[in-house]
Amino acid sequence: MGLETATFIEDLVTTNPPASDELKQADDHMRLIKSVLKGTLPGLTRAMYFEKPRADVADSATPALWAATTDYANLLGTTTITGFASGTDGQHKLVRFDGIRQLTHHATTLDLPNDANITTAAGDHALIRCRGTTSNIVLAYFRADGSAIKDNTPEASETVTGTVEQATDAEVYAATAGAKAIMAEDLNTSSAPVALTDAATIALDWAAGINRAVTLGGNRTLGNPTNSIPGTWRRIQFTQDATGSRTITWGNQYVHPGGVDAVLSTTANAVDTVYIYCRTTSIFEVHVGGKAWAT
Repeated sequence: MGLETATFIEDLVTTNPPASDELKQADDHMRLIKSVLKGTLPGLTRAMYFEKPRADVADSATPALWAATTDYANLLGTTTITGFASGTDGQHKLVRFDGIRQLTHHATTLDLPNDANITTAAGDHALIRCRGTTSNIVLAYFRADGSAIKDNTPEASETVTGTVEQATDAEVYAATAGAKAIMAEDLNTSSAPVALTDAATIALDWAAGINRAVTLGGNRTLGNPTNSIPGTWRRIQFTQDATGSRTITWGNQYVHPGGVDAVLSTTANAVDTVYIYCRTTSIFEVHVGGKAWAT
């Protein structure tokens, strides 16, 4: 019979050539097969591994990924990866990471998404392409837990819709900048009294609490505040110890109504409350809220 016509592997007829064909046509069939293979796999310069099982690749800072005789590789170990052993331009591998390790970004040897290092987890996958010899790029990265390697949602502001983070009590005290949200529970926890340390000079860190409390064990000086936040208030509960008669001397940045320094109760175990307003970073208004509260 005459030579069949084919362009791709699918076009070949498995029953050809019939047994009756003359041997002299064998070379024509061989040329046809070569032509079909080249037409189906144009430009192929390396081995292709169709549906081969995953293979392990040994731990290394530059694993021999491209030498694996499968297109699905499992990278063993925890050594930081900075690149891969020599490969051929155009090779692709689906890679599974066996454990926690760092992939170190480099524009040539290991080009990572977002130009940032990645810490892997067991079961993470990546699609990696060789750009020639030791030049590699991670085209896509898939975390086992489904999370993104980078959250591109902007941080919320007064003009931008985005993500917020629940503020800690310390961030509420310090009025920390950024997208910090105060939840209902924070109104309670951030208002809880925070003890001041009783000492000859009592240190008042403005950013360490809103409601403060101290029991006076002797005559004391209330030091000028640190980390002040103009426009905010602080409340201090002063309690006399069992001896009483303890006095407070005010630092030179405190100002008082009429220019007369506030005087506390001196009865043993007496409780006074003082409210202090931060007018500027060096001026603090003292307002006595109540004296000798019942206990």
